[in-house]
Amino acid sequence: MSEPMKTSFDTNRDQSMEASAKGLGDRTAAASERLAHAAGAGDHGLPDGSTTATLKDQAAQAAQQAKHTVTAMADEARHRITEIIDQQKIAGADQVAGVAKAAQAAAGDLQQTSPQLAKLVRAAAESVDHVADDIRSSDLADLLGSLSDFGRRRPVAFFGGAVLAGFLLTRFLKSDAPGRASDDAHPGPIA
Repeated sequence: MSEPMKTSFDTNRDQSMEASAKGLGDRTAAASERLAHAAGAGDHGLPDGSTTATLKDQAAQAAQQAKHTVTAMADEARHRITEIIDQQKIAGADQVAGVAKAAQAAAGDLQQTSPQLAKLVRAAAESVDHVADDIRSSDLADLLGSLSDFGRRRPVAFFGGAVLAGFLLTRFLKSDAPGRASDDAHPGPIA
């Protein structure tokens, strides 16, 4: 089997994680060296009062530095997650807009044979296009709030939409699976 192709996003994420880990390792090593150096001071290898104070200060500094490092890493992770969510939100909005375009095309085809049905399909397509615009212009909290409100107001429509979305997602994932066509073309026993 071949490995999936890495995207530039995967490469950037891997490089960012490696840099963060290296930075943490460097800072931890430096703090350890300071502690070891301070522990070696004093008469006969036993720390005196000033060495003990120095050790306490260095331990506090190392703890503070570790806290800052963890906070920085958490901030970076939060930033990356927000970027991923925004990218997926835009991709989802594009998919919804594609459905609207397909519905508009279907309405155009129906115009000659069934103008009333074409009008209904066109109205539905416009509504779907408005949803795509709303997705693009809203942040995640707004989207989740709107979805929750819709679910409370119209539970049957919400459930139907969830089932439809699940069906469409499954179809999309199946069609996007690598090697899927060759598996279907040559059915045979599994070894």
